[in-house]
Amino acid sequence: MNNETPASHNYHKDIENRWTTPGDITDVPRLSSGFDTYANASSTRFLTSRSYLNLANIRLGYTFPKNIVSNIKLGGLSVYVSGDNLFMLSKRKGFVSMSSISGASGRSQYLPVSTIVGGIKVDF
Repeated sequence: MNNETPASHNYHKDIENRWTTPGDITDVPRLSSGFDTYANASSTRFLTSRSYLNLANIRLGYTFPKNIVSNIKLGGLSVYVSGDNLFMLSKRKGFVSMSSISGASGRSQYLPVSTIVGGIKVDF
């Protein structure tokens, strides 16, 4: 980002391709503030589908058969791996579809964090 980009905003990397000078060829408009005649004009430019596909939770586990576990002097043995919010597919770039239209999250709003957890259960 160059010096024209306000540091107090969280822009998507696509803003680097924005229009800055006459003759620029881009589909990303210029950043504008203040009293720009066209800044608040009606436009469908930013209308995108809010539809998304999210893998919210998955858990895979395996319990070893008794005949295998008894050979190593155990009563039971299970393993598992669990994941939350592993991926999201969306046409909205730069922010999660569940967030507000501005892409911001307030103090009381938290966007999903990806987590992976594994475990072993041993019965003696």
